[in-house]
Amino acid sequence: MLQSTVRQIVSDLSFERTARTFLREAQAATRTSFIGLRSPASRPATDNRVERSIDVVDPKLRLLRSAGGWRLVLELQDLSSLTQRYPEMIEDFSQRRCRVNGTQQALARSALLWPGRWVELTEPLSDGPLLQLIGASDRTNGHLSDYCRLPPPPWLFRVQDGEGFVVLGRFVRPASRYILVTPDEFPAASPMVELNAGSVSDLNFYMIEVPDDVTDADIEVWDSLAIATQTAIRVWPAGLANAGWNGADVAVWLDGDPVIIGLETDRKVDHLIITINGNAQRAVIEDRQAFLDLGTLPVGHHNVDFEAFASDSTTPVAKESIRVDIRPRSIRPGSGSLREGLLLLTSPSAPSLTEMLSGAVEIEVLGPRGESVTGRVALLSRDREVPLAENEGSARLPVSIDESRRLVSRMLRPESIHRHLEKSDIVRVSFGHRDIGTVEVSAERPFTPLRWIVSHDDAHPVAELVDNMDGVIPEVAFRPLSQPDSEYRLDYDDGMAFRLPDSGLLTATANDFSISTVVTPATIRDFADLGARGSTIEIERRKSSVDSLQELVDLASLWRMADKPDLNASLVARRVLQAISVEIAAGIGGKYWAGLEHRRFKIGKISDNEMIGALGVSLSQQSTIEAVRRSLPTPESMNLHDLVATFSSIIQWAESSPVHSDISLGEFCLRVASQPSSVVDLASDAFQRHATSMIEHPITLRLARYIVFRVDDVRAAEFRTEAPYEGFAWN
Repeated sequence: MLQSTVRQIVSDLSFERTARTFLREAQAATRTSFIGLRSPASRPATDNRVERSIDVVDPKLRLLRSAGGWRLVLELQDLSSLTQRYPEMIEDFSQRRCRVNGTQQALARSALLWPGRWVELTEPLSDGPLLQLIGASDRTNGHLSDYCRLPPPPWLFRVQDGEGFVVLGRFVRPASRYILVTPDEFPAASPMVELNAGSVSDLNFYMIEVPDDVTDADIEVWDSLAIATQTAIRVWPAGLANAGWNGADVAVWLDGDPVIIGLETDRKVDHLIITINGNAQRAVIEDRQAFLDLGTLPVGHHNVDFEAFASDSTTPVAKESIRVDIRPRSIRPGSGSLREGLLLLTSPSAPSLTEMLSGAVEIEVLGPRGESVTGRVALLSRDREVPLAENEGSARLPVSIDESRRLVSRMLRPESIHRHLEKSDIVRVSFGHRDIGTVEVSAERPFTPLRWIVSHDDAHPVAELVDNMDGVIPEVAFRPLSQPDSEYRLDYDDGMAFRLPDSGLLTATANDFSISTVVTPATIRDFADLGARGSTIEIERRKSSVDSLQELVDLASLWRMADKPDLNASLVARRVLQAISVEIAAGIGGKYWAGLEHRRFKIGKISDNEMIGALGVSLSQQSTIEAVRRSLPTPESMNLHDLVATFSSIIQWAESSPVHSDISLGEFCLRVASQPSSVVDLASDAFQRHATSMIEHPITLRLARYIVFRVDDVRAAEFRTEAPYEGFAWN
């Protein structure tokens, strides 16, 4: 048989095996989702279907518990798949801010290209689109409207550990807690339903406690709220070790082994009707969990149906079905035949380069047992066909997941391979046999117009720019660690490497696309080499003004968002961010406070009494200081939402005339004091108002910095660390 024919057969087998696995998982997931679902008495029917040909990117709703009640939060998904289908949207996504229905907050540029962004909904949702890019074309915003939507309220959330997750289909289970968010007002239908406080004014938040044993009267209550009641039956093979189980609805035993089924229901039931191949039998169960002996069954496929009945019900409250396969006993031969093909199974099916290099990809190779195969790793670039580097090893079939992971790790370990990893765009892993053929899987690096590769030459950092801009010459700038706000332009030619004298920030910009990376020296003797402690970082002194604050906030955002290739780069960036925070506080807080800031930045600690003395001396200032000291949290009880609420109430006297904003002056001061880059996307009018109030009342920023210092000191003492403070975890 020709090698090309063998490779085609192996490819077809691999495709069919993968497709069959996907289909089985999808069928099992569908069955699991809908078995036992009892529909409510009535529910309005809607038809808002839009044909979608790419991955669903609808945002997710969450509930978060806070001191003031329940906060309704929108979790955005990764919308980069839209740019793959509609390339013209890339520029809008990268350069335009996004307005979110239900809040005044505008998201940062490129925010829609990264998953996990949380936005709190504080206003009624209008009838307009959920997401809209400011100034984008109608076509772009039309795509966003089609692919990013929320179902209309009411929304049902299952509550656990202070967090609520949306329940699709609006059904409840016994022994569970839920929150129903709805614009409707319900009468006191049951003691199980209680009105709670929520963050959106026109929505009602109802806490629902579902008892362990659900009665018909309880079901009537849920029906009146347009909520379904679900009672599920879960079954699994028990007893002797069975020959197979797909985790959902197919169990396998060998001929002669007794078929024992484990069964569990969500609510207490009176009896079961078990039907095997059309023959029904009744079984009484006394608990929610039971084990049923179905005896021995003949070789073949057997359909087993379970129906659960309550004591006062003539219709089943839940159903479940599984298939029992009885196979004849046989002994697998100790070796395979070369007539078998190679089959490669991977999870995930389309891995990324990062997943492959980190060992997160599961690779399994099936084929003739005992045959030796050659494993090969090839590093490739998109712009050349010849591999940058290759290495190979050997293994015997079948190759398990653990064996393939160890083999790939060994093949990537040599220095001849390792030095090309950063330059490679594709890692290809293959397994081959001279008589059977070859199977392979490729892992690709996500495409970016520009990308930095950082290495070292002697003790100096070296950076090379991967340029995919097709003729557009990027502009390159360097900001040294000693002067992080000073920009020096560097000449650039395609393929050249930058040999830099010290740590700093490299930025490449082309066609409004920008990429930055933090570089550090190769030889690290102490923290001074990194700029982490004791090194000289000089930021130009600025006047106390809104424009100066905006410049430093933008600078902090640039350093914070830059790539950090290693831990050393993270330490350098963290130290620069501290220096920026010091310069902001020194410029606004006054001369005496500026001296304290610079001394703490240099030596790492200032006594509490000295800080208190620098905060303020008037009676009104002293009372405010004491209120702040009493409200200081511990690292264990650190809750940003509660801290913001308390601090905002203490300094509310400093608020200027009301202008709508998604954050208060207290939160603005705490953000500037701990992580200035977190206010970079604040609306300009809100930034102007809060910055003006903070500059007019500098004690507000001094108090916020005092809170940051105290939390830092307590954390350092608690965990016995001298690591620089990382700032609060703002969204």
